[in-house]
Amino acid sequence: MKSWGPRAECDLGQPEGVMKAYQAVLRVGTAADQREFLNAGLLRDIWPQLMLPVRCRKLSEDRFPQLNQDEEKRDTN
Repeated sequence: MKSWGPRAECDLGQPEGVMKAYQAVLRVGTAADQREFLNAGLLRDIWPQLMLPVRCRKLSEDRFPQLNQDEEKRDTN
């Protein structure tokens, strides 16, 4: 069983629960956790709304530039 904080339950049937789970996996999950629990398409869709530490966001965007593409499009419009 994974422990990602004091209250690790997430209702994945609710948008808030999905965001909470993704934030936890990105912040403290291992690379194996990220491969197991994250869906690339869903991650791209919710990326702008995720509350992540600056370092975590930057490392993820450096590794996966497509996460930042939608934000760059919004900045140019």
